[in-house]
Amino acid sequence: MKTSRVLGGISSSAFAGVALMISGLLLIPLNISTLGADVYGVWLTISVTATVLYYSDLGIGLAIIHYGSQFRARLVTLSYSSLLSCGVVWAFGIWLVVGACFAVISDLLLDSRFEAAGISTFTAGTLIGLGLLLLGALVIKPFESVLISAGYINYQRRSQVAGAVLRVVGTVFACVTFGDVVAVAAAEVVAMLLPPAISAGLVLKFRLATVKWTLVDVSTFRTLFSYSLRSFVTGMVGALVLQAGAIVAAIVGSPADVTYFTAAFRVYNSIRQIISWLTEPFRSMMSRLWRLDPVSAQSSLVLFLFVTYSVTITGCISIALASVDIVSVWLGENVPIGAVSLTVSILVMGLVLNVVHIPFIPALDGAGRPGIYFPLQVLWLVMYLAAAIPLGNQYGIVGIAVGLSAPLILLEPLYLWRALSALDLTFERWTWEALIPTAAVVAAGALTVGALSALGFIYDFDIQGWILGGVFGLGAVAAFACVSKRIGVERFRTLLSAEL
Repeated sequence: MKTSRVLGGISSSAFAGVALMISGLLLIPLNISTLGADVYGVWLTISVTATVLYYSDLGIGLAIIHYGSQFRARLVTLSYSSLLSCGVVWAFGIWLVVGACFAVISDLLLDSRFEAAGISTFTAGTLIGLGLLLLGALVIKPFESVLISAGYINYQRRSQVAGAVLRVVGTVFACVTFGDVVAVAAAEVVAMLLPPAISAGLVLKFRLATVKWTLVDVSTFRTLFSYSLRSFVTGMVGALVLQAGAIVAAIVGSPADVTYFTAAFRVYNSIRQIISWLTEPFRSMMSRLWRLDPVSAQSSLVLFLFVTYSVTITGCISIALASVDIVSVWLGENVPIGAVSLTVSILVMGLVLNVVHIPFIPALDGAGRPGIYFPLQVLWLVMYLAAAIPLGNQYGIVGIAVGLSAPLILLEPLYLWRALSALDLTFERWTWEALIPTAAVVAAGALTVGALSALGFIYDFDIQGWILGGVFGLGAVAAFACVSKRIGVERFRTLLSAEL
């Protein structure tokens, strides 16, 4: 079976990311109209808590990808089966321990909210049980890591698309047929368990690895944790940063606030997820390339930075310009459009800053420096909570969004400095090969919007936000094509044809 190339990995990742984004965005208004913002907010709080606890595996999945990729390049002796066996055994033990904590946390967090939302004790217990089942995905996620490290990321991404399709079909069926929160929650849980289940079947079908108790040994755990713990602490804090908004909304507001913040955050997180899925194919490549040819690794990295920066910033600014139109069409007139659209704009403009360091993550992991962002992640979390709780109490979901985005003004330069220092990449090279080309792309989009706005002012006609967002995107795309041609098409071909 032929393994994937970077272009195939990016294509499948982007397609899967878009599928997940569309499914998540389409289902929010359906769930709100069917269940009500308060009831759906209760299930969102439970599922968010389960998602945060995914990181209780101490990052062993990333360690499997790292060492599995090196095993494929014959750089280490650890086999896929030994990595998988240790990963599954560890994840199962963690699920048993963390599952009990999850049930207690969910009950304490939502005890008063169940009654306020009109949810019975039996239904509340069922929802927590479904959340516990969702958390059980931990046990089979190591199969996904093995599939990715073996070069079959395209198959793993296709399983994500299958999960997105099942989520849409299952949720629509649950809303139309049953119309209650348990049915919707069950549909979401089954859809989220499907991708790792498919990956497990593929690993066994391709005979990449098997789970054997005899392959579980202390030395393999020691090797995995020597890498994963550094990755885990950073990833766990990052997950808390990204999921804390819904939890803060549950504490200082109502379940409806959780629903509306989650709706706005889903736009932000969809873009961030696409970034992650675009960068993920490079993780296994970087793990090998940084060991074999650091000079080529640096050259690939700066080109990748330019592409990621350009795509992300263009998308974020386009969405910010069109946010009011997007929210009104997406969620309808019965939601607080002003608050939700402003929250979306603040979140995506924060992502414009945040994207400075995100593409460095697979390179740092590949270079064996996965935990280097940890102190800054902790600082961001502390600053976020210190600002979001009082601002959220005063200004609702808009205040929570400000609490998330504002600290990045101070923190992103520090993230950049840490990454450049760890990878021996100079600030001058980053500026000339990543920042300035991106600035040219963004400037072209801004000029097109400025020209159209000037015409509107001269001839006294209003221009809809979605038109401004679309014009910005078109101008930026045209500039990206010109800048990419100037950089050199051959460099892009070399990068995209590299083996994952």
